[in-house]
Amino acid sequence: MVDANAPSLSILLISGSRDRALAALNLAAAALALGRPASLFLTWEAMGRFAAGTLDAAPLPAGVPAAAAAALAGQPPIAESLQGLRRQGLKLYACSATIQMMGLDAQALAERVDGIAGAASFLAEATAGQLLSL
Repeated sequence: MVDANAPSLSILLISGSRDRALAALNLAAAALALGRPASLFLTWEAMGRFAAGTLDAAPLPAGVPAAAAAALAGQPPIAESLQGLRRQGLKLYACSATIQMMGLDAQALAERVDGIAGAASFLAEATAGQLLSL
């Protein structure tokens, strides 16, 4: 259960790489498990991949050991993990500026996130706790 008085964790996910998306989900899950409010703000490449449903298709960085890549292959799809975390209390936001710049369908995205927000709104929420950028 999320404690509204606990310090929050706000994650800014810029990169569209699969390893960073998985790291963001892992950190959000840890925060929620500790009872901390957590939010994930998708922007730039991460927003584009989320909108297209291709976060799982994102490449892993060069140099990832074969064993690690094989372990990642057994993970649930990122979209499924995001939905599970949202049921646990994760707030998922889409960057309004990125939506506009990329010409994405804001109405369609609004159905898949908790809100469409600008940078100022994200920073205002992040002031009460920790802010991470991936």
